[in-house]
Amino acid sequence: MNKIESMATQQHRGEEEVEKALVLWNISNCPIPDGHDPLTVVQRIQTAVENSGHVRRYGEISITAIGNNLTEIPGEDVMRKLSSIGISLKHSHGYHQKDLYDWAEKNPPPGTMMVIDGHEQLGWLAFTLSHFEDNGYRIILAYPQRDLATPFPRIFSKLWDQRQTYTYNGPPPAENVSRSAVEWDWDALISDEQEVTTPTTSLVVKHDKFYGESPWSCSVCSGAAPSFEDFTTHLKSVEHEFREWDRHARKYGLDRTNRNNLPFGRSQELDLLLTQEMLRCQEMLQQCRLGGFKPKDRPVTLERVDPRGMNEVENMTTQQQHEEKEVEKAFVLWDMGNCPIPDGHDPLTVVRKIQMAVEKSGHVSRNGEISITAIGSKLREIPGEDVMRILSSFEISFKHSHLYTYDLDEWADANPPPCTMMIIDEHERIGWMASQLSDLEDAGYRILLAYPPQRDLAATPFPRSFSKQWDWDALVFEHVKATLGACIEGFAFMRKMIDVDATSLKNKYGGVLVFAEAQDPNGQSYPLAFAVLDSENLTSWTWFFEMLKSVIPDSSELVFMSERNQSLIFAIGSVFPEAHHGHCLWHLKEKVKWHAGNVNKVIVGHTFMELGRYYTVDDFNSAYDSFEKRYPAVYKYVQEHTEKDKWARVFFPRDRYNFDTINNVESMKSVFKEATTWALIPMLDCIVRKFSDWFTQRK
Repeated sequence: MNKIESMATQQHRGEEEVEKALVLWNISNCPIPDGHDPLTVVQRIQTAVENSGHVRRYGEISITAIGNNLTEIPGEDVMRKLSSIGISLKHSHGYHQKDLYDWAEKNPPPGTMMVIDGHEQLGWLAFTLSHFEDNGYRIILAYPQRDLATPFPRIFSKLWDQRQTYTYNGPPPAENVSRSAVEWDWDALISDEQEVTTPTTSLVVKHDKFYGESPWSCSVCSGAAPSFEDFTTHLKSVEHEFREWDRHARKYGLDRTNRNNLPFGRSQELDLLLTQEMLRCQEMLQQCRLGGFKPKDRPVTLERVDPRGMNEVENMTTQQQHEEKEVEKAFVLWDMGNCPIPDGHDPLTVVRKIQMAVEKSGHVSRNGEISITAIGSKLREIPGEDVMRILSSFEISFKHSHLYTYDLDEWADANPPPCTMMIIDEHERIGWMASQLSDLEDAGYRILLAYPPQRDLAATPFPRSFSKQWDWDALVFEHVKATLGACIEGFAFMRKMIDVDATSLKNKYGGVLVFAEAQDPNGQSYPLAFAVLDSENLTSWTWFFEMLKSVIPDSSELVFMSERNQSLIFAIGSVFPEAHHGHCLWHLKEKVKWHAGNVNKVIVGHTFMELGRYYTVDDFNSAYDSFEKRYPAVYKYVQEHTEKDKWARVFFPRDRYNFDTINNVESMKSVFKEATTWALIPMLDCIVRKFSDWFTQRK
């Protein structure tokens, strides 16, 4: 009878496809308690997977134990026991998206994934786990009891309740699959109260597609070991210790030229590597100041662990690696559903602004390659076929999808660091990917983020600070200009003299705030218009004066006063050709006095300002001749780089009403100094409110 049953069992196993399960166990956050047998704990994990009802008998279970300090937790002896029964070991600080996707690629649903980790870390994985469950995988979670009071992020229950469908290239999930996750308390899972039964499933070694066939890998050093002994030897090596510090320095942006930031004194070998790194950074900084090689160059040779074997060392400089890959690359994933092109904006202009943001971040070298993929679930509606056609002509790729987690890993596999990745999506969705982005940044990729403004940003911070972050509206923002009706109507009774100046915005989005101001017959300030520009360039200034011209016509009686900004000067001349343009005497004085030699520069500046205020030509010429004799170097600069009819009252062709500086508009800037640190909308509200108060008080 037993023989017949055995034959029946074998026939049953042959007819039925063996179902598989993956267990990712963060042994640092969920350690084996003192006094517990490691093999018994593994049996309890297997039993938990089997008792969940998701894995058929005789199925295969792959278990990977992950930790950031495996030589201490669980220790070398415990690691050896785990390894002897087929448990893979991986040294890593990150989380598990890549491991999950690699396993899913080889094992289509139905299948089971169990993640054993801290509650907070599981929350960061919520979006990824929801994606797998919606595609037919069964999810089992285990986390410590002490974390149970902390709720999962809203997305965990939201996605699992609403069952949103995501694009998946594998076979469809079985119809009779249970769609709910099983949650365990880790302490209860491994407690002695749980009955231990002989597992009917078999343990199989999980192989990583990046690290090859070895079950012992180190993600910090991007390498795999051929044996357990080589793996433990590597974790204790100087090279590994240096890579750990290098990861820490990248994560927290430490100044590597400062000796106090380097962990000297641990060993002579490590001190040597740290000294090389410090000297390399100091030399690099010096060369950058002199206009030499760029910060990404690494002329010092450092030992690097070969992924094919921990003991094999390649002596290759990063400079040689850079020459081999020619140019640095960047990858942009743009969710057009959550970050659409604003109405009225040119799609190609928006794309150029995205490219400029990547370039200005300082991470992509000149002539580098930037590839952009636009993702959306309703591309025919947002952005629409016409916009898609325009962007496609600009070599923008399109992908209909709800999820892009795996796109990052695929691009990273094909493009080793240093490279740049930019994610454009809503803040909450980026937060769900924070752990994956952290892994990529720790591996050497630069992470740039752009997301729409959120009211609750302070309540939902990212778990770490990434390289650069933008407000999406500010990133694609071009210009905004405002003029109050009362300002325009009242200008007819003002002196036809307009002061213009700009001040930098101190918020994280940048740009400049521009004021245009006139004077009333009493010489008092009269606010005219204000605008926010991306920068002080010819295009922005031209746009501002064209907007101003729409309410204030060009006239030969009109006078503009400003600093000697060349793009501003050219813009005024092209938009208001009949108007006259004067230079602020105070700003010109500040420039002139520094060309004096060994004389009192304050006196030189005061004397120059007196020159600009003479009323007759004879008085001016007499004072100017005296100025030449006393300060010949300054006189030469004034003659060669200034025009007298721009700063000297006696030669100015129109009436400046006794004003030769832009002090009034400087006072206006000081009023709104604090507001320049705010976000765009609150700042604009503050300015409009203040203008309204002034008109109410002086009506």
